[in-house]
Amino acid sequence: MSDDEPMRTGSRMGGRAAALAVVLLGGPAAGTALAQQAQRLAVDVAGGRVFFADNAVVGENMVAGAARFYVSPRLAIGPEVVGISGYSHSHVILTGNLAFDLRGPSNGRVPRTVPFLVAGFRVGS
Repeated sequence: MSDDEPMRTGSRMGGRAAALAVVLLGGPAAGTALAQQAQRLAVDVAGGRVFFADNAVVGENMVAGAARFYVSPRLAIGPEVVGISGYSHSHVILTGNLAFDLRGPSNGRVPRTVPFLVAGFRVGS
Protein backbone atom coordinates (compact mmCIF):
# COMPACT_ATOMS: atom_id res chain seq x y z
CA MET A 1 0.00 0.00 0.00
CA SER A 2 1.26 3.45 -0.84
CA ASP A 3 0.61 6.60 1.11
CA ASP A 4 -1.78 7.81 -1.63
CA GLU A 5 -4.33 5.00 -1.22
CA PRO A 6 -5.89 6.11 2.09
CA MET A 7 -6.24 9.61 0.66
CA ARG A 8 -8.03 8.35 -2.49
CA THR A 9 -10.33 6.12 -0.44
CA GLY A 10 -11.13 9.04 1.85
CA SER A 11 -11.92 11.33 -1.08
CA ARG A 12 -14.14 8.62 -2.65
CA MET A 13 -16.04 8.27 0.60
CA GLY A 14 -16.40 12.05 0.81
CA GLY A 15 -17.66 12.10 -2.77
CA ARG A 16 -20.22 9.39 -2.02
CA ALA A 17 -21.42 11.24 1.07
CA ALA A 18 -21.76 14.45 -0.96
CA ALA A 19 -23.71 12.62 -3.69
CA LEU A 20 -26.00 11.07 -1.07
CA ALA A 21 -26.57 14.49 0.49
CA VAL A 22 -27.49 15.95 -2.91
CA VAL A 23 -29.97 13.13 -3.54
CA LEU A 24 -31.54 13.35 -0.09
CA LEU A 25 -31.62 17.13 0.17
CA GLY A 26 -31.84 18.13 -3.47
CA GLY A 27 -34.27 15.40 -4.59
CA PRO A 28 -37.38 16.92 -3.01
CA ALA A 29 -36.44 20.38 -4.29
CA ALA A 30 -35.89 18.99 -7.80
CA GLY A 31 -39.30 17.27 -7.65
CA THR A 32 -40.91 20.56 -6.66
CA ALA A 33 -39.13 22.34 -9.50
CA LEU A 34 -40.29 19.70 -11.98
CA ALA A 35 -43.87 19.92 -10.70
CA GLN A 36 -43.81 23.70 -11.09
CA GLN A 37 -42.34 23.34 -14.57
CA ALA A 38 -45.01 20.81 -15.57
CA GLN A 39 -47.68 23.37 -14.72
CA ARG A 40 -46.11 25.77 -17.20
CA LEU A 41 -47.26 24.03 -20.36
CA ALA A 42 -49.90 25.50 -22.64
CA VAL A 43 -51.61 23.65 -25.48
CA ASP A 44 -53.60 25.49 -28.16
CA VAL A 45 -55.96 23.88 -30.67
CA ALA A 46 -57.68 25.77 -33.49
CA GLY A 47 -59.91 25.05 -36.43
CA GLY A 48 -61.62 27.15 -39.05
CA ARG A 49 -61.57 28.30 -42.61
CA VAL A 50 -58.76 30.21 -44.33
CA PHE A 51 -59.48 32.56 -47.25
CA PHE A 52 -56.97 33.41 -49.99
CA ALA A 53 -57.21 36.08 -52.65
CA ASP A 54 -56.58 34.35 -55.98
CA ASN A 55 -58.47 35.08 -59.21
CA ALA A 56 -61.39 34.93 -56.82
CA VAL A 57 -61.54 34.45 -53.05
CA VAL A 58 -60.72 30.82 -52.25
CA GLY A 59 -61.59 29.22 -48.91
CA GLU A 60 -59.91 26.15 -47.41
CA ASN A 61 -60.41 24.26 -44.15
CA MET A 62 -57.73 24.59 -41.46
CA VAL A 63 -56.80 22.77 -38.24
CA ALA A 64 -53.87 23.64 -36.00
CA GLY A 65 -52.23 22.65 -32.76
CA ALA A 66 -49.42 24.19 -30.73
CA ALA A 67 -47.60 23.57 -27.47
CA ARG A 68 -45.71 26.13 -25.43
CA PHE A 69 -43.07 25.16 -22.88
CA TYR A 70 -42.24 28.02 -20.52
CA VAL A 71 -38.56 28.89 -20.06
CA SER A 72 -39.47 31.83 -17.79
CA PRO A 73 -42.75 32.98 -16.22
CA ARG A 74 -43.74 34.92 -19.38
CA LEU A 75 -41.54 33.52 -22.18
CA ALA A 76 -42.25 30.20 -23.92
CA ILE A 77 -40.99 28.16 -26.87
CA GLY A 78 -42.63 25.32 -28.75
CA PRO A 79 -43.83 23.79 -32.01
CA GLU A 80 -46.95 24.55 -34.01
CA VAL A 81 -48.48 22.40 -36.76
CA VAL A 82 -51.09 23.73 -39.19
CA GLY A 83 -52.93 21.60 -41.73
CA ILE A 84 -54.85 23.26 -44.58
CA SER A 85 -57.04 21.19 -46.87
CA GLY A 86 -58.03 22.52 -50.28
CA TYR A 87 -60.25 21.11 -53.02
CA SER A 88 -57.45 19.22 -54.79
CA HIS A 89 -54.43 19.79 -52.56
CA SER A 90 -53.29 20.24 -48.96
CA HIS A 91 -50.61 22.05 -46.97
CA VAL A 92 -48.83 21.15 -43.74
CA ILE A 93 -46.93 23.93 -42.01
CA LEU A 94 -44.53 23.32 -39.12
CA THR A 95 -43.12 26.26 -37.20
CA GLY A 96 -41.03 26.79 -34.10
CA ASN A 97 -42.58 29.55 -32.02
CA LEU A 98 -41.42 32.03 -29.42
CA ALA A 99 -44.32 33.37 -27.31
CA PHE A 100 -44.42 36.25 -24.83
CA ASP A 101 -47.34 36.53 -22.39
CA LEU A 102 -48.63 40.08 -21.98
CA ARG A 103 -49.94 39.22 -18.48
CA GLY A 104 -47.68 37.40 -16.07
CA PRO A 105 -48.43 35.44 -12.92
CA SER A 106 -49.84 37.42 -10.00
CA ASN A 107 -49.37 36.21 -6.40
CA GLY A 108 -48.00 32.95 -7.78
CA ARG A 109 -51.14 32.24 -9.83
CA VAL A 110 -51.47 32.24 -13.61
CA PRO A 111 -54.37 34.42 -14.85
CA ARG A 112 -57.36 32.61 -16.33
CA THR A 113 -56.92 34.32 -19.73
CA VAL A 114 -53.57 35.51 -21.03
CA PRO A 115 -53.11 37.52 -24.23
CA PHE A 116 -49.77 36.73 -25.89
CA LEU A 117 -47.53 37.67 -28.83
CA VAL A 118 -46.02 34.98 -31.05
CA ALA A 119 -43.05 34.99 -33.43
CA GLY A 120 -42.96 31.89 -35.66
CA PHE A 121 -40.01 30.45 -37.53
CA ARG A 122 -40.79 28.04 -40.37
CA VAL A 123 -39.13 24.64 -40.22
CA GLY A 124 -38.30 22.93 -43.51
CA SER A 125 -38.76 24.10 -47.08
